[in-house]
Amino acid sequence: MTPDLTGRTAFVSGGFRGIGRAITAALADAGARTVSCGLTVPEHPVRSGDRHLAVRADVTSEAEITELAGVIRERFGGLDVVVCNAGITEFSPIEQLTPQRWRAVLDTDLSGVFRVVRALLPLLRNSASVVLIGSRSATSGMPAVPHYLAAKAALTGFARSLCREVGDRGVRVNVVAPGAVETDITAIMPDAIRERLVREIPLGRLAVPADVAGLVLFLAGPGAGFINGEVITVDGGI
Repeated sequence: MTPDLTGRTAFVSGGFRGIGRAITAALADAGARTVSCGLTVPEHPVRSGDRHLAVRADVTSEAEITELAGVIRERFGGLDVVVCNAGITEFSPIEQLTPQRWRAVLDTDLSGVFRVVRALLPLLRNSASVVLIGSRSATSGMPAVPHYLAAKAALTGFARSLCREVGDRGVRVNVVAPGAVETDITAIMPDAIRERLVREIPLGRLAVPADVAGLVLFLAGPGAGFINGEVITVDGGI
């Protein structure tokens, strides 16, 4: 059953493509006002109008995220749902991985979450839901993405610390950890890795963004009111 989020306001970072776009659409379809951000605002955002806002903002920029928080406060007053989805990766064996690329991935995928959450915490209403998009591979492992998985694994500790800080306001913090999903990232995955992943999934396919969005939507609603500090996988049964 789809939760009714009418009257609530949701934010999604990295909300213009792939998983983030599917999450934004699911929240909007459930009745929420939505704010999504990314590096390039699409010509046709998920929704438009007074109840929906698409903003160009880079999660690696403290100034841009601070400005974004001000826009949200002025436009909507506060937030009931925050989804940290923005992320980047590349496939690079560790001996070929430069310090610059290591820092770039962690700055987006881990420090970017920190910047967004810290800036938006004052806007969270009581009983808000914070969802961090992690990765199933952070525990199972995958070759050639040590920087990406290091960042995603760290989100677990971040979430479990944060939920103890904000729980007295009824704010819940959880991690959704997808397995392989049909996105731009898997599109650049080496064929051998992709084929191995599909063979390992009992359902015989990669996930699609809507599979992840459905769980995020549940965590945003009242039915998940006592789920807190958890890492929930969406991996097809690996």
